Amino acid sequence: MVDDVRFTRISLLRMLQRLGYAPVYEAEDGAAALHVLEREAVDCVISDLDMPGINGLELLKAIRSGTASISRAIPVVLIAGHPELEHLGPAMLLDLDGFLAKPLSQEAVASCLAEVFGEKPRHNIAAASVYAQVDLSPSLAEQSAQVLGEEAAGREAPLSAVPENSVLARDLLYANGRLLLRAGTKLSPLILGRLRDMAALTGLAETVWIVE
Repeated sequence: MVDDVRFTRISLLRMLQRLGYAPVYEAEDGAAALHVLEREAVDCVISDLDMPGINGLELLKAIRSGTASISRAIPVVLIAGHPELEHLGPAMLLDLDGFLAKPLSQEAVASCLAEVFGEKPRHNIAAASVYAQVDLSPSLAEQSAQVLGEEAAGREAPLSAVPENSVLARDLLYANGRLLLRAGTKLSPLILGRLRDMAALTGLAETVWIVE
């Protein structure tokens, strides 16, 4: 559990203990969390997104791209306020396992962790070099590009019915024009899960343009 605010750590610790998760290790930022992960066997990392020093997104990238003896496959859940959710595009490319929107509730934490530790086989992570190339800076899209070519315009499909591992035919944007995912992104089961979660919380469109 990683958060620079002690009150938040205490609140989340109590939720996790009531849900039967123990032991729970605490860290006040991403750097401290990496030290804990080097020493302890951890089943899941829950981290705030916005922290001084190494933030949650940078922590996720450090884990996935390979740091010391830390397992790159550790499930990671990020905690974000609604204004911060637009930063989750890069997190999806880093195979984020789940996210929790502030303010936290025990019901939301239980539901998220039930999915993380569910019976469905986990998506295999990619090579460390793939994650090392992920740009963590959110940006405004220059245009709603179809990088797959005009002849591959694709079709519009509701998120609930998008086939796993289909490819985005157009950039996926927030209502404010902020880029979430570039056209050409493969929609893995993990990414689809996060998109469906976000559609219920944000102004994200509930349909996307895909090529199967």
